[in-house]
Amino acid sequence: MFDYPLEVAPPVVTEETEFLRDQATPDRPEFMSNLVSLILTLDRLLFSRQVYRLHDPYQAGEKPFPPYSSRLTHILIAQNIAGTLALETGLNPTIVRAGALAHDCGQLGKGHFQERWIQEKIGPQFTHERFGIYILERLLGLKICPEVRICVLKHSWEGADNVMTAPDIPAECRLVAVAEKIAYVAVDTEEAITVLENQPELLGYSAEEAMRLLGELTELIETIPLKPGEKLPWSLIHALESQVLQESLAQKRLSFTYPPFHTLRDWLKHHIYARADNVEQEARELESASIYLRRTFPQYDPYLLLCLSDDLQIRTAARLQVGGFPGDDATDFELDILELIRNYHVLPGMNIRQSRPDTGVY
Repeated sequence: MFDYPLEVAPPVVTEETEFLRDQATPDRPEFMSNLVSLILTLDRLLFSRQVYRLHDPYQAGEKPFPPYSSRLTHILIAQNIAGTLALETGLNPTIVRAGALAHDCGQLGKGHFQERWIQEKIGPQFTHERFGIYILERLLGLKICPEVRICVLKHSWEGADNVMTAPDIPAECRLVAVAEKIAYVAVDTEEAITVLENQPELLGYSAEEAMRLLGELTELIETIPLKPGEKLPWSLIHALESQVLQESLAQKRLSFTYPPFHTLRDWLKHHIYARADNVEQEARELESASIYLRRTFPQYDPYLLLCLSDDLQIRTAARLQVGGFPGDDATDFELDILELIRNYHVLPGMNIRQSRPDTGVY
């Protein structure tokens, strides 16, 4: 397990609280009951059988096995971080909690690889952010306040969609974006250490390469002031929360340009995320599964069913398409998909290729 240097100074938390209250989005009476309903719906949805696609761990390694976290873990940690920062800064906690819970509800069973695969099939307009809005508004019929909608649509830090620099973005939406970045970087840092120490072959590294990378990662972590005695990922989360508060207090607006964090995030992108997908196998499974779903449920959009399915359902559909394994029961699987269709209120003819021209959202 990772050795934490005891000489690292503890994080400094600002004594001034609610210093961004004047920038908080006021409660809107016409949306408050909807916000509470949204939070309750999301709480139920996240732990339901129908969103098992969020329960599969796949972040730091290609195989789903303990102790690697899932997208659901990420959502809950992001919500916790966002709630803490909302209380400290004085931003609207209801919007922040709803936005953090909703921000990744459109993630797919095979994660970002499946998102890229779907884009190749139906066009670049498909994103997991837009699919999240499709689930909440089109399938579940929820009325979402504009701020929560932005939390789902714009939590990226890349290009023109960079939520931290885009104009007219509510502070709560920027806070959710910061919280979700801290959540996945902190957890993925711990998991990267575990993978490199114990199973570097999952990422295609030799033992020698893994030792070198562990040294690099250790040096990057040591540039961030962790509290002595705390374990990853919590020590990293608490240190980064403190950095957000200090920087935002100094800037008098929500800000997080902290260079050590961005350097660590870039390192994970290059050395961990870029090597975690088993591209050929995943593509074969998605192709076979889409053919099976198109053949078995011809009245439904196979890509929509594929996006609502979890990783196990995708792999099962792929196996059934190529002949299955002994013991595979097509009837049970088809009943499972029919239950998914009922629970998401999917109707024949619904098509994720079509987007609304006024917003560009499905």
